[in-house]
Amino acid sequence: MAIALALVSAGPWFFWGNFYHALFGFLFVAFRLPIIRTKFSSDITPILFWYVLFTFFVSKFLVDPPEESFRKFLGTMLPFLFPILFYKSERKLFLKGLTDIFTWMAFIGLIGFAIKIFFVDLPYTEIENKNPFYPNFKNYYFFILLYDLGFMSRFHGMLTEPGHMGMFCALLLYVNGYTWKNWKNVVLTLSLIWSFSLAGYVLYLVGLLLYKLATTKSITKTVIKIVGVLALLVGGGILYYSPTNDDLVSVAILSRLALDDKKGISGNNRNTASFTTQYEQFRKSEDYMCGMSTKKYNKAFDGTANSSYKVFIMLNGILSFICLIGFILANNYVYPSKISLGFSLLIILSFFQRPYFLWEIQSFIFMCFVPLCYNKNKRKFLRNSF
Repeated sequence: MAIALALVSAGPWFFWGNFYHALFGFLFVAFRLPIIRTKFSSDITPILFWYVLFTFFVSKFLVDPPEESFRKFLGTMLPFLFPILFYKSERKLFLKGLTDIFTWMAFIGLIGFAIKIFFVDLPYTEIENKNPFYPNFKNYYFFILLYDLGFMSRFHGMLTEPGHMGMFCALLLYVNGYTWKNWKNVVLTLSLIWSFSLAGYVLYLVGLLLYKLATTKSITKTVIKIVGVLALLVGGGILYYSPTNDDLVSVAILSRLALDDKKGISGNNRNTASFTTQYEQFRKSEDYMCGMSTKKYNKAFDGTANSSYKVFIMLNGILSFICLIGFILANNYVYPSKISLGFSLLIILSFFQRPYFLWEIQSFIFMCFVPLCYNKNKRKFLRNSF
């Protein structure tokens, strides 16, 4: 049931709508509660401490009406507790099952997408997302398209956005050790590449660097190799790119890496100008500590094109953000390892661009993977794939 809840949180088209998340969240808690682990080592006390603080502020008991706060607690933060108490075998089973199902979904989507792009168009229906920001999608059942641009279409399988596909693939590739000897990693890599997600590419490269640094015996050689590869990629991109190019690589990737006086790079477009202006005002207000009320935030920004750590802070407050970082660090304190530290940094990097840690497909992966990287006997632990 934990796997089902994680997949629902990823937002495949057949699970659009709050009903499904509430249903699977209820089923997960209902099935798990009778067998909850009641005996655990006092070593995890720091994790539970930060979980309680994080839950209190994210549920917004100081801001929202009690019924709204309890709804958020029951629907989001209560399921969040159980992976902390999973047994080692459950963590392995969760990561393996999630990787298997997500990879098969991506693989089926890739086949259909390739047929549509290179051979013949396929029948489809139109479907509507509950978020008014999106236009209607073309639904080919095994994959969907937000913008059908022919050969220049971006792959996102059954998920809502190409960026979501790139992000989840990058995280799962880290968890599974990047080895191409595993066919699942090949599928995840191809899915990430075809998503043309700039954020996904950055997460992949940073994750690969962190993973190699955590598992190599010669850090210097590894850094030299990775810097060399990056230099070749950057040099090739500079030589290839021209503002007049209209191919997919130039439009979706290289043009977004162009320097911008205001945004740093032109692809830094996660927040609208209106949101940024209001965020600066919000930082000076009394709402900054605990966040806007949910009603106030939804009235101002629901359905708008905003997604960054600033959105999380505006909605949940700076105290929630501090508790999130505290929770992540507490997991690394209780289960220290270089591999888990690298993954935690990757999660934080992803959060700054897309603040989706409360999506179970991220939080459950984190809470299952980090303990598995730890070895009490201090021997080298390296899980290449699940």
